[in-house]
Amino acid sequence: MSYKLKILDINPSIAGISGDMFISALLDLFEDSTEILKVYSKSVNLDDTDIKLEIKRKNENIYDGNLLYIENELTKLTVNEINSKIDEIGHILNLDSKYFEYCKLIYEILIEGEKNVHKTEQVHLHELGTYDTVIDITLTAYLLQKLEIQKISFHPIATGRGMVNTKHGKLAIPPPVSQHIIEKYELETMNGPIGEAATPTGIAIIAALKKLFPSSKSGVWIRKGIGFGNKIFDDRPNILVLRYGNESKTVSKISILETNLDDISGEILGDAMNKLLKIGALDVSYFPIYMKKNRPGYMLKVLVKEHQEDEISKMIMKLTGTLGVRIQKLDRHIGERKSKVYRLFVKEFNEEVSFSVKIGNRTKIEFRDISELADRFEMSPLEVNDILTKYLEE
Repeated sequence: MSYKLKILDINPSIAGISGDMFISALLDLFEDSTEILKVYSKSVNLDDTDIKLEIKRKNENIYDGNLLYIENELTKLTVNEINSKIDEIGHILNLDSKYFEYCKLIYEILIEGEKNVHKTEQVHLHELGTYDTVIDITLTAYLLQKLEIQKISFHPIATGRGMVNTKHGKLAIPPPVSQHIIEKYELETMNGPIGEAATPTGIAIIAALKKLFPSSKSGVWIRKGIGFGNKIFDDRPNILVLRYGNESKTVSKISILETNLDDISGEILGDAMNKLLKIGALDVSYFPIYMKKNRPGYMLKVLVKEHQEDEISKMIMKLTGTLGVRIQKLDRHIGERKSKVYRLFVKEFNEEVSFSVKIGNRTKIEFRDISELADRFEMSPLEVNDILTKYLEE
């Protein structure tokens, strides 16, 4: 079995999530976490300011992990200053486009939440208006890039219970900004400990990951990271647990798009099949069925990758005139496959030919090569296949 894609599994169901907890847990996935923190601090010129980052080991009961300390974290910044700092640091760290977009999206989600709650475009940040927010966002993206994270899996977020003190007075948990993000990005939550367990920044980190990174639940986990928060809860340790691993190439997610059609011609249906395959559908098929009032019709079934659902559903409706498309999400197992190119002198052709062979559970010559050779030597595809197979077996 071979592995390729890097997966991060995030479990904020124990005691929620905050920016510093997430960073602490990410750093725990590295053997040289202190050195990585020094490189980040030096790169973004924190050494020339009063802001200091330090990672310390903490042990509580059976849990051993990291706790991040940010000195002078209350340095106040405006909305525009934070935005400019994120841009500046993103370029200094040489973040790839996806991780830079992730940086920007976290902050956009936070600002959007503030605007929605306060019903104004002129946002005045309170708890979020510090350099701490810049560090949470940029350092998170930097560590995710170093880990080469490409897929994500989530557990429910423990938001906490009760009331929290804010600049606007006591508010119910989760407070309005957090609740807005949870609702808009359809994040799964649970109660958790008494007190605010998940901060707006922590929730925005999850929301941005969900939007930009595909999800996966299959993998072989090779490392665990634990990040501690600063709060103390009576009934549980204040920890965030991450798992880091590889996704097996043999498991992937697909979606089946289906619709029933009772007023479509064979010409239109055949044209739809060709166009859907052309824009990236994995497979297209249709079956005769009997519908309401005993009307003969067709069921159109289209296999797509998860990220294609919206685009291809719209194309199905455009091409067939149907008013709705059903979606089923499925796991699929994919056999290990590779391709090998052969160059052989074939006496039946009296020349050297080139063709590709798929090697997996069943070895098979690519039919496009068989077809081309059959046309070239005025033979049937069956004859060409028999000849090439004989040479492969020698």
